[in-house]
Amino acid sequence: MGLHSLALALALATLAVNGQDCSGMITTSAEYTAELENILAGGSRTKSVCERTLMTRINIETPGSTPSPSLSANGVFWVFASDYTNLNTYLGFAEECVTSGACLGDNRKSLVRRIMNYAGFGNGYLDDNWDGKEFNMVVFDEKAAYDAWGDINGPFQPIWMELYAYLTQDGGFQVCNNVGCAPDRKTLETTADVFLELETKSYHEVTGCADGYSPRTLGSFDCSECGDTVYCDMIDYFKASYCSECGSTKCVDLYNNAAEAGFEKNTKFTRAFFELCWASNPWFTGKGFGFNPEADVDGDGIPDGEETGKEFLVRGDIGVPTSSLTPSYSNLWPGPV
Repeated sequence: MGLHSLALALALATLAVNGQDCSGMITTSAEYTAELENILAGGSRTKSVCERTLMTRINIETPGSTPSPSLSANGVFWVFASDYTNLNTYLGFAEECVTSGACLGDNRKSLVRRIMNYAGFGNGYLDDNWDGKEFNMVVFDEKAAYDAWGDINGPFQPIWMELYAYLTQDGGFQVCNNVGCAPDRKTLETTADVFLELETKSYHEVTGCADGYSPRTLGSFDCSECGDTVYCDMIDYFKASYCSECGSTKCVDLYNNAAEAGFEKNTKFTRAFFELCWASNPWFTGKGFGFNPEADVDGDGIPDGEETGKEFLVRGDIGVPTSSLTPSYSNLWPGPV
């Protein structure tokens, strides 16, 4: 399906919600967080989320800090979010956590681990982020997120060839950061062959690093295991985009100006661009779905991974303040004081 066809299908699906019967179901972010907290307090689950009404993402932030003014804590343009299907799955996880006794009192770490695994994060990453951090879920209105994008492109599921169509579309694409939007629309200087390689090769085959998403093998990202420093040099190069006035706008310019820094705009360089500029971690599938690297599908005690729920790209820059998306927040861990 082409990008415009995908966007049209999503738009039509959104319109269909207006005519569906959502009585007795969760339709607002506040209702969702109230249901989640009720379950974690030992109450029974009473509702599920109505189709195509809400989306969510989880930010890892400094304890006691105010919520980020935009969906991205770094104010970048593209951020990942999940739809109502994941929200319903998370309610189920909460029920099971309470029933098993793992979520007694304010002990929610096992729930957060399960949610984050489902969203595509390995245990190694989580173990590096417990100390001095908190995990905050923000639930927001899906239609508002569509309206905020401002053109036909999004939000959309990140599929490799759809991403190529989006990034090379006639007339370019809008890019914003934490201080505003670029005056001119951008085009990524790349080729379809690069994205075909990203679609057909494993993370290890592309980067030379320890395996992330692959139909065959799993692992975790560690530059010391890449065999050489090339991919890590690329990662460091894109870190120049990490400033409030830089962000996604700077990222695209860094990509297009690769030759000036001695890099070739090849498949490896493009994967580094996605890893730093789109937060597409090593288990990003490019299939529009999450991937749980800790899932033990065959029950042999060794994680082999499995595809999970739909994921979407939404605008995370300051031009779309979270307050405009009718948000509601839940501190998943360490939980309410």
